[in-house]
Order: sequence, then C-alpha cells, then structure tokens
Amino acid sequence: EDMQSLSVPGYTFPTSSTIQWYLRVTAEDDTVKETNPATFTTVSPQVTPTIYPSGSNVYSGTDITFKWQLATSVGNYDQKSAVFYWRLSSAEEYRSISISGNTQQVTIPALTFPTNATVYWYITAIDSGDHSSSTSVQNFNTSATKITPQSSPTSGYTNPRNEITFSWYFAASGGSIPQGSASLFWRVQGESAYNEVEASGSTTSVTIPANTFPVASEIEWYISGSDSSGTSSQSSVYSFSTTAAQVHAVVKSPVNSGVDGSKEITFQWTLTTADGFAASRVILQWKLPTEDEQHWHTIIDTTDAITQYTVESGTFQSGEINWRVQAYNVDSIAGPESSASFVCIIAPTITALTASNVPFSVIRWQANDQQGFQLEIDGVNFGPYSGTEKEFAVPDYFRDGVHTIRLRIVGTVDLWSDWEETTVSIENTQGVAISLQENADINVTLEWQAGDTETDFYIYRDGKLIGRTENTRFVDRLSIGTHEYTVINRLSDGNYSRSETVEATTTVEYIYLATADGLTEVNLRYRLKGSEEPKHTYAKESHLNRIAGRDYPTLTRSRFRDHTISCEAVILSREAELYERFERLAAEPVVAKIRDGTCCAAVIESYGETAKKTYYRAYEFTLHEIDWEDFDGSQ
Repeated sequence: EDMQSLSVPGYTFPTSSTIQWYLRVTAEDDTVKETNPATFTTVSPQVTPTIYPSGSNVYSGTDITFKWQLATSVGNYDQKSAVFYWRLSSAEEYRSISISGNTQQVTIPALTFPTNATVYWYITAIDSGDHSSSTSVQNFNTSATKITPQSSPTSGYTNPRNEITFSWYFAASGGSIPQGSASLFWRVQGESAYNEVEASGSTTSVTIPANTFPVASEIEWYISGSDSSGTSSQSSVYSFSTTAAQVHAVVKSPVNSGVDGSKEITFQWTLTTADGFAASRVILQWKLPTEDEQHWHTIIDTTDAITQYTVESGTFQSGEINWRVQAYNVDSIAGPESSASFVCIIAPTITALTASNVPFSVIRWQANDQQGFQLEIDGVNFGPYSGTEKEFAVPDYFRDGVHTIRLRIVGTVDLWSDWEETTVSIENTQGVAISLQENADINVTLEWQAGDTETDFYIYRDGKLIGRTENTRFVDRLSIGTHEYTVINRLSDGNYSRSETVEATTTVEYIYLATADGLTEVNLRYRLKGSEEPKHTYAKESHLNRIAGRDYPTLTRSRFRDHTISCEAVILSREAELYERFERLAAEPVVAKIRDGTCCAAVIESYGETAKKTYYRAYEFTLHEIDWEDFDGSQ
C-alpha cells in the first residue's frame, strides 16, 4: 500500500528496552530499498503510592485503603498484577496480599494491624510490558489504645452501701477498639495487695456488690486488659472515698439576744452536707460562761436529723448561756461544732410573803435570784433597796385595822418580779398611859412620863415618825409652824402605848442655823438692803442601765433629790462673836430655819465673805439639804 506512516499497537514493545528498527520499501518497479537502522528506548513505569496511611496515630479500628499507580514521564501504564507486602517492626518476614489485573488499590480489614504497633509496607507491581517495579518501604504507627473510665467513681465520695459499677472502654485516636479481656483491680489505700475482679468476655464493666468496700476509707483502683488486636494496656490508678462528707451544723437562734427564760425556749440550727446524706446523730449542749470546756450539759443526743429542739420554761437561770450543736455523718464521724450564746432573762419569783400581826410588824418572804426589793405598805412605797435580805422591819407601827402589803424583787439582769400581795389584821394591846407636855419657841421640846419601860419611845409629828429615843425628852429642831405631836412606847411584844396629841407652834423672822445638839446657834437677823430673798434650787436624777441582749437601756428612777438654798446675810460688828460661830458651822450638819417657812437639815456647802465693812460683814452661803433620818436632833 502507499503508506508513509505506521502505528504500532500499544505494549508491542516491552518497557525499559532499547529497540532497533529500519524501514524496507518496495517501489512500483519491484525494487527494494532499506533505511539505515535506528534505535529508541522504551520508558520504565514506576509503581508509586498515591493514597496510604502515614504518621504516628493511624487508627486501625476501621478498614485501611492503600492506592498506587504505574507512571512514567509520558503517562500511566496498565498493571498486570501487584503484591502488597507488610510486616510489624517486631517481625522479620513480610506478609503478602496479591492483587490481580489492573486493580491499583488494596483495602486492609479493620484490626488487621494491631494497635500501638509500627507497620512496614511496600508494593511490587508488574506493568503490561512485564516490567516489575516496587515502591520504597514505607511505615506508619497505629495509635495506642488507652483504657478510659466511663461512668466510674474516679474521685469524691461514693456510698459503699450501694452496689458500684465500674465501666470503661479501649480508646484510640479515631474511636474505641473492642475489648479482648480485662480485670478490675482495687485495694484500700495503704494495703499492699490489690483485689482482682475479672470482667466477663468483652464486657467493659464490672459491678461490685453493696457493702463490698469498707466505709470511711480511700479506695484505689485501675483496669488492666487487652484490646481485640491483642495489645495490652492499663488505665491510670484512680481513687474515690467511702468517707461520707461532714455534716455541718450551724446555729441559727437564739444568738446574741435576750430570751425570756420563764417561757419555752426553742433552739434552731441548720444541717448541710455536700453529699446530701442526712445526719446520723445530733447533739445539743449548753453551759455557763464560768464553767470550763469539760462541763457541757447535754440537752438532747438523738439519731434523728432534727434542726430544732424546745426546752421547758425554767430550764436556765438568769444570765448568759452558751450553747452548741454538733452533727455526725452516716459514717458516725462528727462534723465541726457550732456555738453561740444568749442572755436568759428570768424575772425572779417570790414563793412566800408573810407579816407578823402586831403593830410593830416584821415582813418576811422567800425568793430566788434576789438582788434587791421594793415594798408597798398601804400604798406607801419603801425602797427599792439593794441586797439579798428577805426580811423587813416596818419602820412605823401599824394602826389598828387591815393593812395591805405588796412586795416585788429584782434579779441579776435588772428584771423585776410580779408584785406579791398579802394582808395583815392589827389590833393593838395598850400598855401604860403616856402623859405628854410641850414647850415651843424656835424649837419644840416634848417631855413625858410613862412609868418604867426598857423599850424605845417613838415621836410623831403630824402622824409621821420624826425620832426615836430611850429618854423621856425630845427636842424637835426640824419644825416650823404649827404641828401636832404624839409619843408612843413600843412594847416588847410588838404592841405599844400611846400618848394624847399636843399642839405646838414655832416661827422665825430671820435665818436660824444650829448644830444637831443645839449647842451652837446662829441667828442671822440682817441682810443688805436690796439683797435677794433665799433662792431654792431642786434636782432629781434617773439612771440608765445597759443590759446584754437588749437594744435599749432600761431606766431606774432615782429616789434621791437635791435641794439647795442660796442665802445672803449680814453680821454686825457688835455681834462679832457670831463671826466665829457661823464659820464654825461650815461643812457641819445644821438645822436651817428661814423666814419663808423653810425648815430642813442641811450642810453649809460653801460660803463667801462678800463685804467686810467697819460696822458689819456680809456673807453669801449655800445650804444643801440632807435627809433628816441621818440628823439626830433628840436630847
């Protein structure tokens, strides 16, 4: 044919060969001609991996595919066959997998390669020209499996009274690997040997029966086993506690407050715990601040998880009370104590009140926690008096008839009891008659006769007791104006004899001062022209008491009063002896009678000489009234 080109079918020439060729041509005239020989070389295709595992964390838990190609600089070649070779780093010989035809990939089933291993591999392929080539040896590392706890007690508290399940899985970088075998190992912290509990087959959990682990302990455990590829591993050592959390009791009330101890007192507190278990025991105690730490008194010790308790009225005395509460957990381990204090306020009580049924009566009573008392006799107040005495002699006699006596007492926290009341019926038995006479000038002098007696005489002015004496004469230096006087004689049996009533009148037209015994007297008749009349000043006090447990102070009204009199007077030079007498009276108790009708026992608190003239001396001085009961004016 008349052809000037020729196509040779593929794969006619073998690969990696030198081919010699020439062209022979026959002309129309049947002449034959040949070209000079020529040569060319066919290229060699090389098997090259294209997709394959690499690195240090290749997951062998799923199928792994290897792909390659036979390539040259001018294109790819078909493959006749190939072989995949692999081995573990621990093995010397390769395993092989044959691939027929033009398939240029192989898929290795999951877990063909063990976990935590180094795998060496290469591929040998024969191209369509029967040329064989191989890849270089490659390697990769399969990821290691790690036994990882799942829903297992790895920390904190776990109740050993319940069954406890430990579960785990073999974890790799790409997921989990099936288990081949495993066991749970556990021990109490500090013990040398572990207890082993084998898991069943491929089961990745173990359930420990209730009450297997001891309470109040620290439990250590781990899992050891192998995955389905046969690789062994062990989990970390974990621990958990079988010691229940402490129960914290915290006082709530009463705290730093005043509490009425005459009523029921309810103690309240809270109970909290981290694990939610109820307290197995609660103890409530109290003591006085003066008692040492070894002398707590138990109010209740109970296995109930209570948060309040009520004690009866009268459980505590007045004063500060310390109290505390403590709770135990389910392991009977005590939690921290919580303490507080409060002030128990109890009004003292009177258990008996009596009075002797004679005019000079003695009142007696019984009481608890008394620090003072106050009496009211026929509406007249006596006191308050401090002290623990439980007897009171009536300072004045009872007249015939029925008399009402009321008493109350005050305790250690300044709280008063209720009033207690009683009555006494009096009928006097008259003794020897008393004959009374009076003589009045600046003072009133009383004299009487009463026969033989060894008991005291009581002198009354306008029905009020003003003195007592064993004599039969009495000078009333503390009177001014018109008054009625009576003398009675107290008999040994508590009855009395009574005189008739006499009337006496005293007046002054100046300022009169005298000592209690009357031996020194000063009559200040004069004052400077235009000077002021005596000036009176009065004062009365109250006292605030601050009590623990109360927000505001209580008020005590003082029964004491102050009365001062500012005076001016002139002593003439012709009465010079009065200078010395007046100045001698300074700071001494005196009787003071003033033209304005004032009469009192007093003390000259201060004085000053305001003017010293040829014919007189002018004085300013202050009288301070004192209680007449402390001023004995009898003779």
